[in-house]
Amino acid sequence: MMDPILQEFTECVNGVRRHPPQIRFLSNVTGTWITPDEALSPTYWAKHLRQTVRFSQCLIEMLKEKNRVFLEVGAGKTLTTLVKQHTGTGMERVVLSSLRHPNEKHSDVGFILKTLGQLWLAGVQPDWGSFYKDEKRFRIPLPTYPFERNRYWIKGKKPEAKTGPDIAIEIEKYDSPADMSPAFESTEFTEQRDDAGADRNEQLVAKIFQEILGIKKIDRQDDFFSLGGNSLAAVDLFSKIEQTTGRKLPLATLYEASTVKQLAKIISNHNWKAPWATLIEIQPGNASPPLFLVHGAGGNVLLYRELARHLGPDQPVYGLQSKGLDGENSYHTEIEEMANEYLPEIKKIQPKGPYLLGGYCMGGTVAMEMAQRLFELGDQVAMLALFETYNFSQIKKRTIIEQIFYYFQKADFHWRNFMLLDNKGRWKFINEKIKVANDRRKVWLGALTSKLGRHFEKMNGHATLSAAIWKANDQAALNYIPQVYPGRITQFLPIKDYKHHYDPQLGWEDLASGGLEKITLPVYPAGMLVDPFVSLTANKLKSCIEKACKDTDLHSNP
Repeated sequence: MMDPILQEFTECVNGVRRHPPQIRFLSNVTGTWITPDEALSPTYWAKHLRQTVRFSQCLIEMLKEKNRVFLEVGAGKTLTTLVKQHTGTGMERVVLSSLRHPNEKHSDVGFILKTLGQLWLAGVQPDWGSFYKDEKRFRIPLPTYPFERNRYWIKGKKPEAKTGPDIAIEIEKYDSPADMSPAFESTEFTEQRDDAGADRNEQLVAKIFQEILGIKKIDRQDDFFSLGGNSLAAVDLFSKIEQTTGRKLPLATLYEASTVKQLAKIISNHNWKAPWATLIEIQPGNASPPLFLVHGAGGNVLLYRELARHLGPDQPVYGLQSKGLDGENSYHTEIEEMANEYLPEIKKIQPKGPYLLGGYCMGGTVAMEMAQRLFELGDQVAMLALFETYNFSQIKKRTIIEQIFYYFQKADFHWRNFMLLDNKGRWKFINEKIKVANDRRKVWLGALTSKLGRHFEKMNGHATLSAAIWKANDQAALNYIPQVYPGRITQFLPIKDYKHHYDPQLGWEDLASGGLEKITLPVYPAGMLVDPFVSLTANKLKSCIEKACKDTDLHSNP
């Protein structure tokens, strides 16, 4: 894509006055330290524009030097996660972020101050003069105190190269003069814990994170999603939590508590009960009207998390999750039942239309029925977005041969998605698919064990529940007969589709009386909500939302 501009870009760089670098840096082109000749060469910068980013090789080069402190400059934890995942990164490495992730609900000032404190503990000397240059500081006279011969020393165990974000000083008072011996004069730190139970549970949750995500080093502030967790991995996460602690937590708990520390705190609090809610706030926002996304066959809405993030922080996004995911309530078995329950929920957030609705796969079918109901109520639907959604009523039952061919197609499409990526993206894609395959296997195992008795159901609670909800949702979609929709449908399609569906419009063209808008994405099936393809989907969706807002004057309707 960049090849046509390389010559022009080289000429442009050649016309810019260049100087040898004053601070050495690693080249993402060569994977080693930049040379003055390379830095001055226009050809080098053309290569930098086009060639593979050798981040891993740069990291290996940095790790050759001891006592390295890694600081990611910018929002989020993308690079810190890659550093932690690198096999050459030892436990002694200090890996920090300068800014919080947009989805982390922390104070920006508090976060940067905490990072500066950790840098100082690691031996880095911040330039405090520059940090406080715009502030005036004054000495404050404090009252004197009597000499009571009490000494206060920092108490703690010998530090073990801890890099956790919350480091606290525990003060111990010694009243006896005998206690004021030099033996107490060591400055040591201990991690701040709420209590012993929280400490044990943090270790437990961190261990589960390690097993599921394949990351050796886990910090108590590490976020499940930032480390690469997805909706299917969440099933495994909560299954293991239930097996080891006896606490049965719904998947939506991750929207409230996604870090090791937060999950451990909930596990430690035996009085905490997960409040059930059909409507989940995936992403807050004020600048735009809300987007409501309906769950897929799996029932949870975690699959929309990355899509929401790529839409930008101003776009509010809500997800509608399947009833019964908490393991307490019975789940729906009909699309009409789902629409009946979900409509009052979205009206709590947005009492009047026009509405923005959407859903992936089976979720699009539910969104279609909800849009029908809204039109019947006299409300306007500004956008109905179907992401890889079939009209299941038109899908013919496959023969055994067609079923085998379907699985071959599935493998072929995964391979084609793989080939669309660069080397870095391919490695990430492989890891993601391995995790997804493993998680799906556990869900299928849950379906099998549910037939073997309640003992096995208890052992595989979340996997069994997910399998049951998946099956019920699939059957509900197959039984649903959609009616002609009076509005417009926006359909997000992959480049190619499965042969078992003979209609290239996936069965919706005759049902969209207001017109069918097709948006074909450069991705094959099962890829449009998966990183890195999800950014393409989000960009197209953002344009559709903007157009819908403009066409219906949606911004003026609260």
